[in-house]
Amino acid sequence: MIIQPRHVICVLGQWNDFSSVQSMIDSVSPEFTLDLEYSQLEPDNRMKDSFEASLDRNNPTIMGDEWRMIDSHSAVAYRNWRSNK
Repeated sequence: MIIQPRHVICVLGQWNDFSSVQSMIDSVSPEFTLDLEYSQLEPDNRMKDSFEASLDRNNPTIMGDEWRMIDSHSAVAYRNWRSNK
């Protein structure tokens, strides 16, 4: 059995529904699908820790304003893509 790679994009925002984020990502990469099992229209207090865990320590890519946006998010959307190769 070959395990295919799986890519997940986590998008934080201030949405009342997922239509705008779905339209945005569909226009860039229609291979992704919205993961309704894990996406939620409420804050997820694990997000700051998750972003800190993936932070590039040598050349930080997240700055002050971005940390404040992570802290103040009200929705989390996960998009999945599986390679067909």
